Amino acid sequence: PWTAAAVILVAAIGGFATVTGHGPVPLTVVTTDPALAGVPDIMRQMNVFHLFLLGIVATALPITTVSTERRRLTARLKAQTAAALAARERAEKADAAKSRFLALMSHEMRTPLTGIAGYSDVLSRAPELNAETRRQVDAIRVCGDAMLRLVEDVLEVSRGGDEVAMAVIDLNVLIEEAVSPARAWAAGRGLNFELLVTPDVGSYVRTDGRRLRQALQHIAGNAAKFTSKGGVCVAVDRVGDRLRFVVSDTGCGMGDDLVARIFNLFEQVDPSISRVHEGAGIGLALAKAHVDRLGGTIAVRSAEGHGSTFTLEVPAAIAEAPAEAPSAAAEPRDDDQPLRVLIVDDHPTNRDLLRIMLQAAGCETQEAADGQEAVDAVAAATFDIVLMDVRMPIVDGLAATRAIRAMASPARDVPILAVTAEAMPEDAARCVAAGMDGHLAKPVTQAKLYDAVELTLAAAAERAKVAA
Repeated sequence: PWTAAAVILVAAIGGFATVTGHGPVPLTVVTTDPALAGVPDIMRQMNVFHLFLLGIVATALPITTVSTERRRLTARLKAQTAAALAARERAEKADAAKSRFLALMSHEMRTPLTGIAGYSDVLSRAPELNAETRRQVDAIRVCGDAMLRLVEDVLEVSRGGDEVAMAVIDLNVLIEEAVSPARAWAAGRGLNFELLVTPDVGSYVRTDGRRLRQALQHIAGNAAKFTSKGGVCVAVDRVGDRLRFVVSDTGCGMGDDLVARIFNLFEQVDPSISRVHEGAGIGLALAKAHVDRLGGTIAVRSAEGHGSTFTLEVPAAIAEAPAEAPSAAAEPRDDDQPLRVLIVDDHPTNRDLLRIMLQAAGCETQEAADGQEAVDAVAAATFDIVLMDVRMPIVDGLAATRAIRAMASPARDVPILAVTAEAMPEDAARCVAAGMDGHLAKPVTQAKLYDAVELTLAAAAERAKVAA
């Protein structure tokens, strides 16, 4: 606007100056032209001024328009850039908040489940239980396991797609771990369960064992859950460098409309409140997400009343058996000398549960309620192993571990096992980075605890051997 006003002002000044004889076209006598004899001199001179003015307008207005548009576009670009940066910052904050929420929910949900699963495991081993009490304890344990699986599924879906961790895994062990819940479910309902594995699949393969195990577990579990008579068959064979898992059942089946959306999150065969089969509608969606991350495919064939067949194919080349690490024996011990264990946990129920499990194996225990108490206890007494929680008040388990490792006394080499509700893979990595020798995710059973303690003692002995 200001440029246009300037052009108009210049034109006005130029016109006035021309008319008065002071402008770009001076008011002088123009050569007599018979054709212009009837035109006043001023009009003939103004024609030249018009050409001059037209030149100004023809150049100034486009330049003004381009300049104005450039400023407008620059301002718009700055606004859009600022909005994009603000949106990215909000997304990063939301992602960080989600990560903190998931870590907190994982911890807060697993902590009470530790008591449910742990105490039911301890009670189930009591020889004095009668049949009815044992049945009730087993029911508590089954419900606790179901709750734990639901928590893990929800957290897995909420986390999104983390990185694929390829490793050489024992395929037979993986398959057995994946189908065992479905087999137990089928046995409890009087169903047949068949597992067929061809010899050419290989004993060891390279894949992400966690993802493949969860995918197969969800598919097999879904087949068993929706089968009321007949049975379930899991067949495993090899197609080149890919493994194929075919899970078929004689259950209720699905119509074409449901088949088309069965892998959607929270999709259920029967969403009504009177549905026969329970479930959150997460398992199949999670199975497909895992298979997709592995670069595989998953398909389903089904008809109402005629069962369903799920086919999974994932890349899994045959691999050599991993070299066994040399067994690292701990320091020689007197068999009559009990293992001295420091239990560090801010939750009294967890400390009590671990104490019961360890004392059942003849261990001597001492307890600490936070990381600072743990550091003080290690400095004052000798322990064979420390069971360290991570999320604790005053001093957390990671800081306590670093403080122990920084001690000048031989106590700094005490084996430390993380027994924590921080169960994500990155949590285990942080524990190891802080100086711990092992990681055990809650909930804890007696068998898992004993295995973890044994592995941790061996890992600590190997660490000491390398340091020497």
